[in-house]
Amino acid sequence: MTDWSVCSATCGGGKQYREPICYHMGKRVTKQELCLRHAYGKRLEPIVRDCNDDPCPFNWWVGPWQLCPITCRNTLRPVPIRRRSILCVDSNSNARSDAHCNNKPRPHDNEPCGEELPLCQDSARQETERPDTVPLLEDSSLPDLPSPSTPADYEVNNSI
Repeated sequence: MTDWSVCSATCGGGKQYREPICYHMGKRVTKQELCLRHAYGKRLEPIVRDCNDDPCPFNWWVGPWQLCPITCRNTLRPVPIRRRSILCVDSNSNARSDAHCNNKPRPHDNEPCGEELPLCQDSARQETERPDTVPLLEDSSLPDLPSPSTPADYEVNNSI
């Protein structure tokens, strides 16, 4: 039999295998089909065992920031907000519920933006909104919306 293979997972439970080795006249045969065709007696079945059963550590995955929704700033308007996705993931990058990451502070998923943008040339002119972003809110408070990374949207079933 071969040595045990590398475990199929680094944590959370994996499998290791040992395969039968074929010999002909004391030398190892690399072409398994020759053994299957010419071997005497019953061929041994591969052996499987569980490995690395320790739970996987969980971490926050932080996505990239969205673009700021404006291209220039107007000092008379509220500061716009940009967002990013935050997910709790295991060491295999599978999304998990946020509860698994509660032992670590959750990074913020929104922040003001635009301070680094140039002032709009004409103060009467409105900022130019980017077409691929959420429109600027009229009041400075954020609406009570779910995070763009709701764990239920990303839950993955890892059962074999």
